Amino acid sequence: MTIGDKIRKLRQQKGWTQKDLGTRAGIEGKNVSSYETGHLKPSARTIQRFAEALGVSAEDLLSDSSNEPALAVEDPDLLQLFREVSQLPEAERMNAKWFLSVIVKQHRLQQMIAS
Repeated sequence: MTIGDKIRKLRQQKGWTQKDLGTRAGIEGKNVSSYETGHLKPSARTIQRFAEALGVSAEDLLSDSSNEPALAVEDPDLLQLFREVSQLPEAERMNAKWFLSVIVKQHRLQQMIAS
């Protein structure tokens, strides 16, 4: 999967038009199309702009798509939230981890009570 394919896929997952993404990234909407199709090669700064607008890291856009994470998350909304959380400052990431652990522990406790 090319970087243009990744940009297109992430944009579509958000339900954005090319113009929407261009506005958020500070890039001309017509150029978004050229980046997605591979007619233009994005600079490092452009990749960073796309990444910030899409809520992912530049590394996510540049990485080989065959390198899937160890745990595949099938829910695209949840996956996007995990990506966004990974970009938060450390203190906020710790809060998110704590909150998720509370939910999981509560679920486990309910399962134990029910059985």
